[in-house]
Amino acid sequence: ASAVLLLFLLATSNIVANIDGTKDQRTADDLSAAIDQSFRTGGVVVSDVWSSPARSNNDSGMGTEPFIFGAGHGTTGTRSIYKAACALGFPSVHWESDCRSKKSTVDEERGLQAHAKAVRAWDHITICASSRNVTEACRVEQMARSIAQMKESLSVMINSGGVRSSHDTPYPFLSSYCKDLQQQQGQNVVFMTSERSPDEWSIRRITEHNSSLVCRDFVMPLWRPTHFDEEYGALDLDKCFELAMQRQGDDAPKYIFEVMVSYDFVLKQEVRGNETKLMQLIYNNQMAMKQHQEWAREELK
Repeated sequence: ASAVLLLFLLATSNIVANIDGTKDQRTADDLSAAIDQSFRTGGVVVSDVWSSPARSNNDSGMGTEPFIFGAGHGTTGTRSIYKAACALGFPSVHWESDCRSKKSTVDEERGLQAHAKAVRAWDHITICASSRNVTEACRVEQMARSIAQMKESLSVMINSGGVRSSHDTPYPFLSSYCKDLQQQQGQNVVFMTSERSPDEWSIRRITEHNSSLVCRDFVMPLWRPTHFDEEYGALDLDKCFELAMQRQGDDAPKYIFEVMVSYDFVLKQEVRGNETKLMQLIYNNQMAMKQHQEWAREELK
């Protein structure tokens, strides 16, 4: 497999790791080298790593240590990046996994608790998006609350200074929100994204990770004119929710599965063994990843 790793340093030229209470200055090159080694060990070749100009954060009131935000979606090498960050001594999270410093701090525990809340909120959306669940718990109002919880959790992790990096679901779905935090509030955030061929990613995501979610407006019905030319949002929570809320009348969403759906849901409800529809789903999903990667290149630099 091959992947391109784009490293965008938006806040500072140095990364500071707190290992056993000592400050250890790490440059962007150190992190890049560790990630490169992690990828090569895992059989994935990193063809490009670079950084954008550093930016001072002295006026924000934040500390000098940045938070590393992984904008790459699952199945693009996020676990390799997570392991590299852990190897450098950064307390980090990756879905239901985490790595901690040997002497855990109160801030670190606070960040990890926030991450656990984010995972639970995502699980709630996933359960409701995987079937035609019309219970009160799966109404769109509850999805709005779950999104708000994930945003709060991410803000806590960034501000606590304990957890130093986030990778994999649900965080890539909050990429535009985190970008707004960095731009509007001056949060000290390093954006990092990994890429995989959209063709390969689409097939693997549908076949091997079919409980994963995608914005319904981009895949159901498969023949509806999609928004790929005008909207970024197939893999972004805020954009997907905003797009769904634009529907009016009988088409207005009432339940979560009318906003986001799992690939398994689409396979059962829409594809139903039809080869032509399956190919259309694969294509739509390719476009979703292509769009996300293009957005990352333009917006995160």
